[in-house]
Amino acid sequence: MAILSYGLVLDRCVEAVALLTERRLRPALYNMRFLSPLDNRLLNKILTTYRRVVVVEDHFAQGGLLSIVKEQAVDGGHRPHITGVNFADRFFKPALLEEAMVEAGFGADRLCDTILRQLGE
Repeated sequence: MAILSYGLVLDRCVEAVALLTERRLRPALYNMRFLSPLDNRLLNKILTTYRRVVVVEDHFAQGGLLSIVKEQAVDGGHRPHITGVNFADRFFKPALLEEAMVEAGFGADRLCDTILRQLGE
């Protein structure tokens, strides 16, 4: 399994990966750094190497990294199981940054549980 992220939620992904490792999973974590220009060579390598790809971003479900990953998978004929952890189609609750991120589901514990649930673990 590969987890792809960038920006503010990357640190939370590092914490979630530690929790997943405690549960005997070995996810790879990739910092995609920014959406444009995207490292297409790296993304193609990820899409050919891993059967499961989880994109974690503080973005809506459409128009962000998840959309880019799915598009590149289709264009390249890759078939990993791709899921996303994001805001879906809702806005986050206004608060201090840490509170807003936890409320939106980006705390390490909840992020770990969401990834496990999406993967059917």
